[in-house]
Order: sequence, then C-alpha cells, then structure tokens
Amino acid sequence: MAWTAEIFDSSTNTTYDITNRIIEISGEDQLGAESNRFSVSCKGIDIFHKLHIMTVRKNGVKRYSGFIINQTDSDKGYKHTEFECVDWTHIFNNRILAEVYNSTDQFLGRPDLIIKDIISKKAPELTTNNIRQVNYSIETIQFPYDKLMDAMSKVMDFLPTWYWYVDPDKDVHLFNYFESEGVTFSRKADGRFNFLQNSLSVKYIGEAQANRIWIIGAKRASGSYIDVFYTANGVQRYFGPLPYEPNYTEIYLNDLLMESKLEQNDDQQQDFLINKAQRIIQIPPNITTPWNGTIKVRFRPTIQVIDYFENAPSVKQNGLFEKAIKSKDITDRMSARQFGKAEIKRKSTDRRIITLSTYEDVKVGQKCNVDILVNDPIKGDWDVRGSFLVSSVRTSVTTTESFTQELRQVEMEEIVG
Repeated sequence: MAWTAEIFDSSTNTTYDITNRIIEISGEDQLGAESNRFSVSCKGIDIFHKLHIMTVRKNGVKRYSGFIINQTDSDKGYKHTEFECVDWTHIFNNRILAEVYNSTDQFLGRPDLIIKDIISKKAPELTTNNIRQVNYSIETIQFPYDKLMDAMSKVMDFLPTWYWYVDPDKDVHLFNYFESEGVTFSRKADGRFNFLQNSLSVKYIGEAQANRIWIIGAKRASGSYIDVFYTANGVQRYFGPLPYEPNYTEIYLNDLLMESKLEQNDDQQQDFLINKAQRIIQIPPNITTPWNGTIKVRFRPTIQVIDYFENAPSVKQNGLFEKAIKSKDITDRMSARQFGKAEIKRKSTDRRIITLSTYEDVKVGQKCNVDILVNDPIKGDWDVRGSFLVSSVRTSVTTTESFTQELRQVEMEEIVG
C-alpha cells in the first residue's frame, strides 16, 4: 500500500511495522504552529507504545513523524487502538534560551543566522538545511530565558512575509511568501472543479485591522549623564521633582560627593535619600540640620522608546484604526522602527482566506493558484482568483483491503506583495 507506518522503541532499539494494521491516519500541518499533531488508528496492537516514535510514510517519503503521547485501546468488536502523536515542533516548547543578538555581532542581526545559531545550541537534533537567507538585519533582539517557541515568534515578528515549519525529517524550513509551487484549483475539462462540491469558503479579512501602530518599548537608563542643581538653604529637606526618573545617581554638595541610597534601602547613615518613582531627593532625619549650599544631582535619565507607524492610504480610505504594542524586548529606536514597519504591513493589508476540501496532494508552504469563476443563478456568483499560500492542511486517510482514500481540508491565505 502507498501508506506505511512503523513504531520505533529506542529503549530496546526495536522497530514495529504496523502497516497491515492501519485503519485510519489523520494529521494536521500548520505553518509556525505551537505543535502539529497526528493520529494513527489500528487493529490488533498488543504492546504499549507511549513515548515511542511513530513514523508514517507515503510511497516511501515521510509524511508524519514524532512521539506517541497517548495510546487508547477500545473494544469495537475487535481491539481498536488509537495513537495520538506530536510532531518535532514540540521541541521548541521544551527548551529555554538566554541570548542577546545584535547587528554588530558575528551574526550581523540576520534572522536566518540567528535561528541557525539558536537551533545548533538548543535543539541540535534538528537540521537547518531549508532555512533560506534573509537579507535583513535586526538591530537588537533579546531572549531572557524564553521558550524556543517564543524566541521563534519574536524573530518572526520582524518578518511579516516569512514563514517556518519543521518537516518529518526534523529539518527546519524558513521561506519568504511561499516555498514551492502547488496545484491550481480551477475547473477541469469535465466541467468540475478539483475540490469537493459545497466545501469552498472565502473569508475576507483585515487581520485585526489596524492602520496606525504605536510601539511602546522598554524603559532603560540613558547612556549619558545629566546634572540638575538645587540650592539648599539649611531648612528645606525635599528637592525635585527631577525631570526624569533617575538611574546611577550621584549627589554632590558644594562639589563634594555625598553618601546616598534609594529610600527603601535607608540605613540611617545616608546624607541623601532618593525616591526614584517620585523623582524626589531628600535630606533624611538622621541629618539633624539640613544642608546649606549647592546640590548637584548627577544621574542617567530613564528613557523609553515610543514611536508610531501608519498606512496613510488606509487611514484616508477606511478611517483611523489604532493599536498599541508594548514590548520590553524593544530597547532602541531602530528595533522599534523595524518592528513597527513589519506590524503595519501585517495589520493594514486586506486579504482573503480560502478553505476547501480536496483529494489533491497539497502541502503547507506551497503556492496554489486559484481560478474560480462561477456565474450561476441558483448557487450565486463566485470570483476567486489569485495566488494563495497553503498555511494549513488537515489530512484524513482511510484504508480498507480494497482501497485507500485521502481527503484534505486545506486553508490558504492570499499572497499579497
């Protein structure tokens, strides 16, 4: 038969061929998914296989592979077993990354090189043969003990037209717009379309429409110091507020560096106390007589990256739709600009999402051309034409002694340049 399945037990180095016991195979492939799952239903299984490796092939080519996470045996007049499996994408949910990359390091801020480095360090069992070069540089990106899945999401946030997935051979794919050419969905010579009747759905979506994006980045200390002066008159104890929240504060009295601490760290031995949140400095009660003279407060101001980007034609045509994105990972204006431009491209572009069921062999990452033009007084008029990226495929394979049927529910999103 075209479809085969085997289970590998690494603890005993044993492979079980279950091809002749297959009743049904079902699975879902999605681009950039948290994890893809697939299941294999069988008859006559007598061994417990949880956490063993399931591999499903079609004509010798791997179509699904991963760990068995659940096994359910049930009585259906015969012993029926269903294996629930998770593909290799699950690795990204079980590894932690603590790294910082920027445009001046050995990877030059290139997303493809960053991803390759992440995988080589944290998921060496995966390969990166199908990661395509990205001619783009991220100024700074930080991963403070992030899951690898979250790290991938952060990188992909800068690449609005790029997609990724892990194939059954444990190879990571990264591509722009689409990876390969797929079938064309259109009317065939016999007058019928190559998808199931009554399965077509077209969704016209602006994907959480927003045509002005505010980027609110992390708060951080400026790289430069500023000086603020006050006059102490021997009576006043409170001075401020400072123009900015202070960091790395030094307080001088008549050019002599004084002892100072944050208010919450007061040890009754300080010359000055600092209330950072209220931007106030004070002469504490342990100083019996307040100081006289010139006070100089030297500090690095707290700054925050705040910027916005908009799609002016969309604002003019549709009115203003604003969205604010707050991210502690954005620490400089260049990164904010990069992120904002990517986000405005995602959120202000209208596109169509198509779902249909077909017997065609369709795979995620493919570009499928669609040419559906129908003028029917009963069924209505349909005009769906363009190029679409296959983003999700749900496959159901049913086998009997006499035939095998494969049906796929396909979701495709319009490719917009």
